Amino acid sequence: MQQPKTGATTFSELGHGAQFKVYDMQNDRVLKIPLTEAETYQVAKRRRNIVHGTIEEIASLDVRVQTFMNSKARIPAMVTHHFDDPSEFLALIGNPIIAPVSELLPEDTPEKRWAAARFVYTQDKVAMANTMLHNISKMPELLSGDERRLKRYIEDYIQLVYKTWEYGYSDYIFKLGDTGTDKKGNMIIVDLGEWTTDVDFINRALVEKWWLDNVNHQKSDFPKLPQKLEDFYIKTLEAAFTPEELAKRWRTKHTCSDCNEETTTIAAFVSTKVAEIDYIDRL
Repeated sequence: MQQPKTGATTFSELGHGAQFKVYDMQNDRVLKIPLTEAETYQVAKRRRNIVHGTIEEIASLDVRVQTFMNSKARIPAMVTHHFDDPSEFLALIGNPIIAPVSELLPEDTPEKRWAAARFVYTQDKVAMANTMLHNISKMPELLSGDERRLKRYIEDYIQLVYKTWEYGYSDYIFKLGDTGTDKKGNMIIVDLGEWTTDVDFINRALVEKWWLDNVNHQKSDFPKLPQKLEDFYIKTLEAAFTPEELAKRWRTKHTCSDCNEETTTIAAFVSTKVAEIDYIDRL
């Protein structure tokens, strides 16, 4: 990993979402630094925080911010879970590494709070689907080559999500724009801030079809597919993202040294209770 020179700015900012600022480390990796609570409020205020599974129901700003803060705090436990062989799972999410620099983030003050999200991490750099979708949206018409490319991308995305289910983890936002391809052409999910191990929570997201946010034009923070592909996207995901498909795959590759019977029972209970925080703005 390249180290920044003392007193010099060597990492250029690539952008930020509602949870992290992203910096280019110039070595095919990016550095992600968490937003403070105040910064998260500023981002959330600029968005139409539509409740997942609805067309235009607006979520409470305060609850939405706390959801962002609480959910990203679960990243380290996911990244460091003691799988017998973590390499395949970590590759699906860009080989994240929690950087040992937490002490560089100052203690919380009323003006600057990280709370439980007091960590930074690095991840493989990708060509973002977000950028691809924005560029295609500017074209006067969808070319046949781009149509085939996007259809294949949607199909590959489904297989990527399936693979994460096999390890007992899932993103519950299903934001197509938060995926990308690395320099080897591998698709990965780059946003790790809204994941869960609670299969009941994911079942709910599938039943309520939260993945429809990708074609909900009221939800402006989700980059949209060309309108010509919306029917293909809906039909394809309706067939693929079902409770039955989830049940077939859930935890089939989850072998680790952390999950004995007692810890699994406790973890399932705690996970359910923690997930209730994320339910609040979706009721």
